[in-house]
Amino acid sequence: MKRVKYGLVIALISLLLFGCSKDKYEEEKIDLTIAIQTSDIYGNDVREKLIKMFNKKYEFYDITIKENINRDKLVKEINTGDIDIIFCSASDIRELQKEGLLTNLNNIYYKENLSDKTYSAINSYGRIENLFYGLPMYASTFEIFYNEDLIKQYNIDTTNDNIFSLLKKCKENDIQIPIFNGNDNVNNFLLSLLMSNYVYLNDFDLHKQEMINGYDKFKEFYDGGLLSSDMFTVGNRKHMNDLIDGKIPLLISNSSDIKGFTNKSISVWDNYKIEDYWISPPAFVDSLICFPTISKNEKVQKEFMRYFTSNEFHETMEAEGKISPDKSINKDLGGLNFYITKHLETSSQNSFIYNKFLKSAMEKDLVDLLEKTLSGKIEKEEMTKELDEILNKKVY
Repeated sequence: MKRVKYGLVIALISLLLFGCSKDKYEEEKIDLTIAIQTSDIYGNDVREKLIKMFNKKYEFYDITIKENINRDKLVKEINTGDIDIIFCSASDIRELQKEGLLTNLNNIYYKENLSDKTYSAINSYGRIENLFYGLPMYASTFEIFYNEDLIKQYNIDTTNDNIFSLLKKCKENDIQIPIFNGNDNVNNFLLSLLMSNYVYLNDFDLHKQEMINGYDKFKEFYDGGLLSSDMFTVGNRKHMNDLIDGKIPLLISNSSDIKGFTNKSISVWDNYKIEDYWISPPAFVDSLICFPTISKNEKVQKEFMRYFTSNEFHETMEAEGKISPDKSINKDLGGLNFYITKHLETSSQNSFIYNKFLKSAMEKDLVDLLEKTLSGKIEKEEMTKELDEILNKKVY
């Protein structure tokens, strides 16, 4: 009888102990610290949605968000394992990778087949040579949007005119093209077009000499009356409204802005043929998800990565009008997004905005040289000499 009593007591104590542990485990919160190091006007809403959806599904994570941590503090917190996930730009990735602070994501890329599932140009933002360090959060392009009704007045054939014909007719009709990209110098964007079509940017130091081909071509365009700096102006929201209202015929802007194009007469330029080859509008993403090499919560990192690469989040994003980096999610998109995803599909690994990768001082010198080239302030020989100075002799 005593054995039975003792057995009952032990069983009761065990039940209480294990019961308490289980309750405690279910109530326990797991810390998740996210560093946000980019202010991305095109991706802030996507990031907020991602974190909110993840936290709703996994309520036991106690998420702390730290924004714009200064450089020294960020490095210190990464080295102590106090940061689990980083949202940052392509330039930040390159700086952090130089210091060995980011996890190489090649395993997840090949395990989830992300190299084939996602757009090549968008992947380039998170790739350094052949290694991936960042997952692109969304996909976008910089497109030429035009008002179908107004553009006909300038004898522009949107089906048969290629990009050269468009530029030539804009120049003949004194049409100034607004470039709305958050930059106050249109030549930054023009240099991106030059570099993305003439230089292999993911190994810039090895291929930078190829840039002379781009400058030669742009000089040729200027001398032939096809291209000049005064054809473009810095764009803003007013220009977008003017396009919708039929006050201007076209503008260049990011594809993430198309939700505002409720006017059915707005379309996307699609003929990017130049001579016997095609160029692509530059692809763009300014928010990438990275994982520090040191983390106290590697399990949390994997959970977040699995959730982000699953269809659940990307399908929600697509339903809200955003373009996912996952091609399969976008296959049935129509309207303006049909052309945008088509351009993303045909873009190469080099079709991206270059200034996310260059040092600012070099960028300034290259932009200044392009401005002189496209305004007739420099001859070809002098242009070539100055470019060689920037690429090979100046220390940045």
